[in-house]
Amino acid sequence: MCIHKIINHNIVVSQDESGNEIILMGRGIAYQKKKGDGIAEGQVEKRFHLEKEIISDDFIALLREIPEDVINVTHEVIGYIKAHINRQINNRIYLTLLDHINYALKRYLQGIQFDNMLLLEIKHLYKEEIKVATEVLKMINQRLVINLPQDEVAFIALHIVNAQLELDISEVNKVTSLIHEILNIVRYHFKITLDESSLDYDRFVTHLKFFSRRLFRDQVKTEDDVALYEILKQRYPNEYSCVEVIEAHIEKAYNQALSLSEKLYLTLHMTRIKK
Repeated sequence: MCIHKIINHNIVVSQDESGNEIILMGRGIAYQKKKGDGIAEGQVEKRFHLEKEIISDDFIALLREIPEDVINVTHEVIGYIKAHINRQINNRIYLTLLDHINYALKRYLQGIQFDNMLLLEIKHLYKEEIKVATEVLKMINQRLVINLPQDEVAFIALHIVNAQLELDISEVNKVTSLIHEILNIVRYHFKITLDESSLDYDRFVTHLKFFSRRLFRDQVKTEDDVALYEILKQRYPNEYSCVEVIEAHIEKAYNQALSLSEKLYLTLHMTRIKK
């Protein structure tokens, strides 16, 4: 392996056997070296295999300004996240979470604390991500010998959600708010308490995550099955009525229309979640 770019004395960009760019870390790995010089395998302590577009000038600039202990703990916790989340995690989490952890550390050292206004909603809607984020926060606090507040769990959970849905954080906040609003409509319409420990609830929330992403990305499904929708409309009039309330809310609050297929899936989920 040889050096393609030098980030600092201890971090360089190189290439693997397939020609993909990788980030290599090791104490003094680039000391008194230049682009094109070779790297001994024994010098490499850690390596980051990232998508090519992640190793951008912005990412390299970020690595140059962030302490190595923050880079190390970010690499470790992302490995933990990928091992404990049962969905594909986009590699952009290396960039977003690294930046967040570094910023959280700066705020902590300056005595600045932010409250997460969506904390309760996030805990209710993203249980798997919250569970993983709780362990991630423990790891960060232990490795960096700090005591970031518990509100950080919600922020970390949002980054994990973001890496699954491929949204930015502002979009994730909008998705979270919309899911919260839809669930409240369901509770009020059917006058029920939703069983948040049930499999049907988890399936419904998962559907709403991806439904909301499609909505905010203008990718609402259009493959309409009119015949099936008419059958469900006749068979489940109360559930259909609830979907109409949801549709009216989305049109008013977000200026978005729902296709018949989206309403069909929502109606089907209503029949399950009512149980």
